[in-house]
Amino acid sequence: MNAHRLTQFAACAAFSFAQALVLDVASAASDEAEATYIKTLSAPGTHGPALNNLAVLAVRKGDAEAATRYFEQAIAANDEHKAFYALNYSKFLQPRDKPGAAAAARIAVAAAPDSPIALRQLGETLWQANPKEMLPLAIELVGRGHTDIATEFAMRCLRSQKRPAEERRGWLILLASRLANEYSISKEVRDAMARDLASLSVDSEIGRGSQQLRAVIDAPPREPADVDWWASQTSIIDPNKKSGRAAIKDVLLAAGEAQLRNPTAAEQYFRAAIDLGENGPDPDAFFRLVELYATSKATTQLNTNVTRGYQELMERYQGELFIEKSGAYRREDWPLIYRLHLALGMAYAQLGVWKSDMVFQNAIFQLSHAMSAAAEVNRKAEQEGRTTRTALPAIAVRKLAEGYRATGQPDLAATALLSGAEALRAAGYARDSQDVAAAIDVKELRTFDAAARAKYEQLHRVQGQ
Repeated sequence: MNAHRLTQFAACAAFSFAQALVLDVASAASDEAEATYIKTLSAPGTHGPALNNLAVLAVRKGDAEAATRYFEQAIAANDEHKAFYALNYSKFLQPRDKPGAAAAARIAVAAAPDSPIALRQLGETLWQANPKEMLPLAIELVGRGHTDIATEFAMRCLRSQKRPAEERRGWLILLASRLANEYSISKEVRDAMARDLASLSVDSEIGRGSQQLRAVIDAPPREPADVDWWASQTSIIDPNKKSGRAAIKDVLLAAGEAQLRNPTAAEQYFRAAIDLGENGPDPDAFFRLVELYATSKATTQLNTNVTRGYQELMERYQGELFIEKSGAYRREDWPLIYRLHLALGMAYAQLGVWKSDMVFQNAIFQLSHAMSAAAEVNRKAEQEGRTTRTALPAIAVRKLAEGYRATGQPDLAATALLSGAEALRAAGYARDSQDVAAAIDVKELRTFDAAARAKYEQLHRVQGQ
């Protein structure tokens, strides 16, 4: 049964079950119906509906033992209406056995994972039986796209003064994660989130965090104090996968991406995000600001001298980024190593720094090491059975090739373009892979050995299919 039919069925079921509980049905009619359903059990076929109806009649008669037996038998029939039976069982148990009601609701959700009725029933029963289990459920729902229901759960728990302060902070982090994921969807989504957050603004524990999250929906922070509540949330509150500091950084990055048509606002969002990295300046925010400066349209609107903008960034963050990178190497944190090399490499590339007295303070060193770090990330992913792949962005591959050409190394430029195109194709970026491969100069092709030429031809065959 599809989710839409199940929702309709469950809605009718809940209505029928409520009627069975409150209407004064004539005993003779109930007895006749019961006899009919019992007779059905002796016939071949699926007996789930008859067992469910017998359970409803048992509830009507006040026979809780029989109702329990029939509901459990109906669920055990494991037919297409299993979620319906489990929902009815959960509602039956709710006044007398709250943990049992939650367990039955979980069965309904397992049978119909996208049914709003089943999800809300599970949330309601958990609220009554064990509220601390609601946050893990809500995080799962956000991941599956049921963000409205997750937000309903969040607001219920956030408005409750009875829940622990740490748990309520966890719920606010969930709302920030949802905002980061959905910021660009529509203004209506952002307005709805702002309204919800406004209702929490005077709360003694989370009011300041709510106010700051609401404020950055519409305008970038002007100073660190505008997000200081979030910046101080450095610990990860289980079962959230990130700290409050990381969550607000993601919101600022998402807002900056959504505001690219207003480069001044985008620049302010990205600049605020840079200072919210976990171990130092955030390389993703740094990289996005570098990209923003690299676009001529943005430069015109920002009225920013591009070179001065890059120089200011490097003067402010270069030392911290190198320190952060050293720490990442000590921890063998290859994803972070990759992102730091990429951020530094792109900044140097935009400044045209291809060579330097210090071997590592130039674009070629940083971008070539970013490519190597991406390969290491992919190697570890394969070892762990993950299919995701990391690849140097097309713009970075072309910049690396530009650096090799500028320093008289066309053979390395061609090799970098070929390796970059292969990595992009493996990561699923077919169009970018094609564009990078097309940047290989015909003269540079002559420098390929047989193995490299075979890779080049294979790449073109795949892209031509």
